[in-house]
Amino acid sequence: MYYDAESIIQHYRCELPKDKQWKWIFDASGFGLKHFMQVDVGIRLAKLISSEYSKNLTKIQIVNTNMYVNLVYNIISPFLSKKIREIIDM
Repeated sequence: MYYDAESIIQHYRCELPKDKQWKWIFDASGFGLKHFMQVDVGIRLAKLISSEYSKNLTKIQIVNTNMYVNLVYNIISPFLSKKIREIIDM
């Protein structure tokens, strides 16, 4: 469910490594209006990654971008730390 922000954030908390380096490759194939409309999930994820998981994150690679991905990035980028913004490649 795309609108259950709390469960999505909890899933990331359980899965993301805090103690080793990692790279995030995000395939935006199929990312559409229904995802864009849930911008709260993106903002909360941006805050989580910036505050708790950025120390060992070396790169965020976003592939197959589209209009919706670009719009979401523009909305959530103010919530990303400078370090995170610098390692994003779209």
